[in-house]
Formats: sequence, structure tokens, C-alpha cells
Amino acid sequence: MAKAPTGTDVASWDGSGNVWFKIYEIPAIADGVTITFPSEDLTEVTFPIPAETPSGQYLIRIEHIALHVATDFGGAQFYISCAQVEVTNGGAGTPGPLVAFPGEYTGNEPGILINIYWPIPTTYVQPGPPVWPADGSSPPASSTVATTSTQATTTAATTTIKTSSTISTTTTSATGSSTAGTVAEWGQCGGSGRVSPPFLPFLRR
Repeated sequence: MAKAPTGTDVASWDGSGNVWFKIYEIPAIADGVTITFPSEDLTEVTFPIPAETPSGQYLIRIEHIALHVATDFGGAQFYISCAQVEVTNGGAGTPGPLVAFPGEYTGNEPGILINIYWPIPTTYVQPGPPVWPADGSSPPASSTVATTSTQATTTAATTTIKTSSTISTTTTSATGSSTAGTVAEWGQCGGSGRVSPPFLPFLRR
């Protein structure tokens, strides 16, 4: 997520600079014998916006990485979708660490440049910053992974994003919108004409 500066409409904000923080991830699981991908074949994800998240307008960047040809530099395939949301009744937390897109990834990270076939990795290191807050309030990986569309409603609570549908929540609500456009590999979400289109179909791994 990235919070638009006070007084800035998120629909016209490009999300540049060290403004992005991570609230959820579903990493691969590797032990040197097998490697599995809990997000494989999922079509929806339910994830929490931490209660500590301050009120305001935010960009949400959703990223799925296909690793089946990630042995060579540039082989990992990124499928990115974005949403624009407004958090109401938020908390007083300080999200972080904050990173920039583009900039956070070089393509050489162990979770991006990786041979998943042989030797099978003993661990998988998820790229990007650690999940905020550090105590980890994310739901289990059995939740479902999703795509965004043209309408959004969210709170500092659980948010569900569904393909070609809306973002729904379970508690207090606010409204927002998302915008279609394009985004480069490892690029940033945000701004008119800079938000990616809905997810492409998930690839195996």
C-alpha cells in the first residue's frame, strides 16, 4: 500500500518515492525436497488492512510472480494489479519500512532470480520489505488471491478483491475507485493512465 499525500487525490497521484509498505504476502514453501506455491490456482484473496493503518487515500499494489523460468535474469514474470481505496476510521500506526517502485527490486533478489527445479531450494525468500505490522495480522495462505476492477470499498479491516467485481469489506466502509492503464515490469502503480489492467490469468508457479 502507499498513502497519497494529504490534500492529494489518489486518482492523480503517481505513487513515486519511498511510500510503499507491505501488508500481506503468500510466499512459496521450500525445504530442499519440495517447493510448493500456496497461491497456485487461487482466484481470490482475502487480506486485512491493518487496524493501525491511518485514515486516508491509498494505492494498493497486488503482485503475483511466476517463477517457472526464473533461472535466468529477467525470467521471473510479474502480474500486477492496482486499486485506489480510501481508509476510514483508521488507526495511528506508522507503516513501514517504506520502499519505492520502481527501485525496490533489482531482479537479482533470491526470490526473483531462482532455480525452482534443481537443486530444489531449501528456503524461499519473499522479495520486498517485511510485512507491516511486524506481529503479522495476515490471514493464512489458504485465503484466496484476487484481481481488481473498477470499484472499491475498503476499511481498516478485512478486504476482499475479486475478479471483475468489487472490493467488499466486513465492517465500516468507504468508497474509492480504480483506473485502467498499463504499468511496466517492476514499475509503479498510480496516477492517471499508470495503473495496471486487471490481473492476467495466473500462470503455474
